[in-house]
Amino acid sequence: MGVQTITNGSIGLGLQWCARSRVLESLTAEVAALGCWQQSGQLWPFDAGAGASASLSVEFQKNFRLFGQIFYARDFVSLYGIPFYSTISHKQPGARLSYVLTPHIGAEWSHTFAKNYILGAKVDAYPMIEGELTNADGSVRSSAFFNNFSFGIYFRCHPRFLLVNYNKKRSDSYK
Repeated sequence: MGVQTITNGSIGLGLQWCARSRVLESLTAEVAALGCWQQSGQLWPFDAGAGASASLSVEFQKNFRLFGQIFYARDFVSLYGIPFYSTISHKQPGARLSYVLTPHIGAEWSHTFAKNYILGAKVDAYPMIEGELTNADGSVRSSAFFNNFSFGIYFRCHPRFLLVNYNKKRSDSYK
């Protein structure tokens, strides 16, 4: 395949409002512009692409969060990323989509039951809307709608322990 030089980049803006009410904890809104560029090589069927993303997240008391995101892209490939955000087909080699419109909605609950130990559950849905699919042979197929989802239960552990207490060593050396 020779040398492939591929670049991805993004820039975004986020705003968070902390309500601290009895029900609502915070509200977060984010927007981002993304781009990809194939500087050399023929790995992709196009040289450049772009995408945009907007998201909104609401955190409630009792560690419950609802979130939603919309992603739109033309000729975009996310390097090592989720295929829901790419206009290159992962199922048919050489096929590409004219555009991708991917909503992402979900909910998450977590509970901290000891310092640095968290138990939680998360559900995600990706009702993906794709544009026209152009196959490697040049034939075109109309748009499609797919619904992908995931559910998971997780345990996060961030134990911390002290290797050396420098203050104790220093005070012992002065005695």
